[in-house]
Formats: sequence, structure tokens, C-alpha cells
Amino acid sequence: MTMSHDRYTHPLADRYASREMQHVFSPARRYGTWRRLWLALAESEKELGLPVSDEAIEQMRGALDKLDLEKAAEYEKRFRHDVMAHVHLFGDDAPAAKGIIHLGATSAFIGDNTDLILHRDGLQPSPQPLASVPRCGSRTSSWTWKKSTSASARCASAGSVGPRAPRRPSSSSSRGITTRSMRWTPPSVSAWALAPRTP
Repeated sequence: MTMSHDRYTHPLADRYASREMQHVFSPARRYGTWRRLWLALAESEKELGLPVSDEAIEQMRGALDKLDLEKAAEYEKRFRHDVMAHVHLFGDDAPAAKGIIHLGATSAFIGDNTDLILHRDGLQPSPQPLASVPRCGSRTSSWTWKKSTSASARCASAGSVGPRAPRRPSSSSSRGITTRSMRWTPPSVSAWALAPRTP
């Protein structure tokens, strides 16, 4: 099984996260951000007078997205440190910068700033319009209710949408359940338990 490096992988990611969000938190995006931080650090150190060559900066700039994550995994096994594995990998891709990558920085500089950048990017508005998000009472929601074969599937459909969906009453019904009568409740109380029953 091959692993995708342009998408965040987690057992729940395919179920709950959009493709855009999976891309924001993907390994390629994370480690590419590490390289951009190292480039910004090297440029700042050069401005301050540290011995950082123009060649080193250019090589770093040219290798920002040249990631070999299999080789990084080999380095990580050897060094037992993810940041140092990527320092060495970046040094392979930008040999003139080998001695100045991560100069004066800590792992927290890389990890914490990357997390802040990725979370900021995750909060940016999606280019995908919200109209494409399923709504209670929309055709998607009605289809889900009609096609569901078990109570747990129907419950998960309504519970998954939860407070994120605008309330739009509909007269669609299936098996005595109307979306008009549904209301969002905290996850501890199931929508199935609150739905009206037909005798």
C-alpha cells in the first residue's frame, strides 16, 4: 500500500476532513514549511552578517519542494529525531547550505512555527463554496436518510452534520422521521432517540 504525502492520513480523515484540509496538514506541506522556515532563517542570518553564501540561499530556494520522504524515514531511523532527519535531507538537496541549515535554531522553532502556520492556513476560507456542504433538508441529507439501512447510519448522518449545518426545514421524510422535526443535540444524545416514531 502506498502512502500519499500530499494528504494528511488518519483513520478519521477520509470520513470527516475535506481534501483541502487533508492537504493543509499533509506531510509534504508540513516538511515543505520546515524548509521555508529554514530558508527564512538563513536569509535573516545573512542580513545580520552571518557567513551564509548566496549559493546556499539559492540552493535552498531551489529545493523547497524536493522532498524524498522515504529517505527522510531512513535518516529518522538513524538519528531518532525527525527534525535532524530533515536537516540532513535538506543538506543533501542543498549541499552549499549543509552547515547553516537550522543554525542557531531549536526543534521548537521549526515545530511550533509550522503548527501555527498550518493552523492559520486551515482557518483560511475555503475556495469551495459553502453551498456544496450538505444541509439538513437538502437533497443530500434526504438521500442519506432514505438510503440508510440501519438506525446507526441515520443517526451518524444527522449527528455528523450537527451544528455546522444551517437549519432549513424540509418536509422530506422516511420511515416516519422528518427532517422538519429534527433538531441538533449534543453528541451524547442521539438524533435518532429524539426523532418522532410512527406506531
